[in-house]
Amino acid sequence: MASRNRGKPKPKFIDLTKPLTTAEAIEIRNQLLQMQPPLVTAILGQALVESQLDILLRNHFSRRDETTWEALTDEPGPLSSFQRKITAAYAFGICDEIIRDGLNTIRRIRNAFGHSRRPIDFANEFVIQKLRTISLPTRKRTQVYKNLSLVHQIANTKPKSSSIEVGYRAGYVILCEAIELQLMKKHSARVVARQRRNKKSSHNQLTHSLLGLASAPRGGVLTGLLAPQTGDHNGESQKPDRPVAPGQKAKKPHKTGK
Repeated sequence: MASRNRGKPKPKFIDLTKPLTTAEAIEIRNQLLQMQPPLVTAILGQALVESQLDILLRNHFSRRDETTWEALTDEPGPLSSFQRKITAAYAFGICDEIIRDGLNTIRRIRNAFGHSRRPIDFANEFVIQKLRTISLPTRKRTQVYKNLSLVHQIANTKPKSSSIEVGYRAGYVILCEAIELQLMKKHSARVVARQRRNKKSSHNQLTHSLLGLASAPRGGVLTGLLAPQTGDHNGESQKPDRPVAPGQKAKKPHKTGK
């Protein structure tokens, strides 16, 4: 009996790790705002951030095809883990120390939920301690400082006993969204810079082409077409013909003796 999957591409793990579409990212944000199980919230928060980090990393390489990206992110590739991606992003200058530390905080909290052998929630002391120790930028008027300082404030203020887990969960969600927002801003800035470079390069090519035509040696094709004809083929000077009045004969050109 013939297989029903003949001719169909085999599913790959890399297909599950592709960057999120806009609709998928919105769906994850909506789910983060709902009362999902703690493990689900921890995983979705990292997925939202890691997807945006993948976009920045992939655009940084000259080769961006699926085969190369799969070789980079699949085992034993150099970007096969979230930690390796964070290290590479910091080494490439994609993110600074504040964003790197925020990414590592998200990674550690997510790993705590994923590798714990007993059920935990966001009121766990390990999770709270990681939220309390996040790094804050020095510029206090920036949006990222306001968002991260809010996380720091939530982690250092003990909520009421009835909502203690919800409060720390909110701190984790705010952290994920704050880091994602900074990565999105970084990506947008790079896209604008690339467009400006391409526009400037096209303008420079056009300018060089025009300067090359203007500085072409006399006797060239363009010069020959634009220069006035001041002589015949024998090099003799030739005056322009005057209009002939009705009833008059045109004068023959005067020949000079040798």
